[in-house]
Amino acid sequence: MKVKEVLVKDRLLWGQVFLSAVGTWGLLQVLEIGLGEISIANTLVGTLIFGVLLFAYRRGKTLKKRENVFAWIFTLILAIIVVIGGQLEFTSGVVWNLMTPLKIICVTFALYPITRIVLTCLARVTLKNIQDDISMRKLSWIAFAVILVGGFLVWLALWPGIYGWDSAALVAQIKSGDLTSHWSLFLGVIFAWFLDLGNNLFGSYQVGMAIAMLMQLLVMTYIATRITIFATKQTKNWYIYMLSILFFGFFPFYTAMTVYSTQDTLFAGVFALIIVNLVELATNRARWWEQKSRPVSLAILILLLCLIRNNGMYCILILIPFALIICKEHRWTLALILVAPLVAYQVYTGPIYSLMRVNESSGLREMLSVPSQQLARAYTYQSSQLSQDEVEELGKFYSNSDGLNNLLDYPIFMTKADRAKNALNITYTSEHLAEYVKLWGSIGIKTPRTYTDAFLLSSLGVWYPNKNFTDERSKLGYLEFGMADTTVIKNNEVITIERDSKFPLYRDMLEKITEENTWRAAPIVSTITTVGSYFVLWIFIVGIIIVRKDWRLLVPMAPVLGLYITLFLAPVAIFRYCFPVVILLPVWVSLLFKRKRY
Repeated sequence: MKVKEVLVKDRLLWGQVFLSAVGTWGLLQVLEIGLGEISIANTLVGTLIFGVLLFAYRRGKTLKKRENVFAWIFTLILAIIVVIGGQLEFTSGVVWNLMTPLKIICVTFALYPITRIVLTCLARVTLKNIQDDISMRKLSWIAFAVILVGGFLVWLALWPGIYGWDSAALVAQIKSGDLTSHWSLFLGVIFAWFLDLGNNLFGSYQVGMAIAMLMQLLVMTYIATRITIFATKQTKNWYIYMLSILFFGFFPFYTAMTVYSTQDTLFAGVFALIIVNLVELATNRARWWEQKSRPVSLAILILLLCLIRNNGMYCILILIPFALIICKEHRWTLALILVAPLVAYQVYTGPIYSLMRVNESSGLREMLSVPSQQLARAYTYQSSQLSQDEVEELGKFYSNSDGLNNLLDYPIFMTKADRAKNALNITYTSEHLAEYVKLWGSIGIKTPRTYTDAFLLSSLGVWYPNKNFTDERSKLGYLEFGMADTTVIKNNEVITIERDSKFPLYRDMLEKITEENTWRAAPIVSTITTVGSYFVLWIFIVGIIIVRKDWRLLVPMAPVLGLYITLFLAPVAIFRYCFPVVILLPVWVSLLFKRKRY
């Protein structure tokens, strides 16, 4: 009888013990994927995990119903990411059996108390410790100076900057006059002008490159300062201010990007300014509309975003319905601000491109990156399920280069679609697009798991926080630190630029961090660096916005959704593609602590 009374009296404790034990098993199963066999019954790790989970369950505060529902949903999503991502990372495929959902459920029980503690802390913590009379102008100049010094040291260390392959190929096109729309001609012309400036004044393209990267560094320093002050105003906190400065001034992957000639750097900067502008619209709409410069600057930024990279247009297309539904004031004016730049961009890529005799580069190859990977995986691993007619039809669509042999190289390039998509015959596919879609669909019906694995592997680096780099399945580094190998560019006008570091000691340190992946050994640094962490953070912030019913903040979240859609469909997941969400880290942090007061 006493035993029964104890069990009834302490049923909450026993439930917590059970959930902690189940969660421990789930986490050990996740660790087992990457570390090999673990003796679950005889491991100190398991005992420690159990103790921590039980403590978290016991000490966690009860959440409100709305918060609790979100906590379980977010934790389930995170558990799916951890389990499925781990399987793809270490086995190159999802383990399609009942143990996988069981592990996901158990990991959910393990992560839930942590989510609950985080939500409790967010509800209680007030960051404000900066007096309202502090001069933000003075803080801006201090931030600008410190961030610029950090970037300037990297500019010297990597002198004249990081010369990307895309930039080298684009400049060669511009100088030869054989233009294509594959890259940003807008940025390409400006960059080529700086190279010629250095060559004409100093007889050195390297000096021209250095000047171009210095100008880019100044622009990015301004943007970083703007983000820093924005986050500081939102939180009124010294720690946010100082950590933002340290992040922008001395975080190696950020500073390296500021002197990278690729179009991704300025795209990220303009994207960040748009998000900041939209947050200001959402949180202080009356003042935003009163300042006529804000609507005008937003329209200009949107046009610049599209001019730099065409996927900016898709980000804005996703934004438009959110903005027009949620922002009811000045709706038609807002519609004009958002749509007019897109119309101007279409004029630019239409009549203006024709006048410039730009050869339209079909975006079809890039759009079919994921389908190409899916077909390659199916052809490689499930060929027995394909009919002879399907194989013959597949050979017609993939007849470039080595044809179907390119698809058989899939095991070597599981996380990079270049090998498969380069075999695509664009002319034939464009003329028979309906047949391509039909073939893709018919093979997909036969091999749905194969298609799912191929899709998730292609985007693994975007959403999986524990992604390991360098990934041998892509043959790419996390950040291309070296200079472009111009020997592979088939154009007589190609310009070769060599690195001539003015700060070799710092260059060696940056090289060790970026190319040898020593950043993976530092817990906090590795989390900040891995772009999958930002995807998880973005999901968490969207959930927090919904829990708080702060619907207006969904407007600045919409372009990020559009960006992620393009990233999931991209040919490869690397740092510079995801840089737009990385640069916004202080903004994400400020939104977590933002209280709805409007």
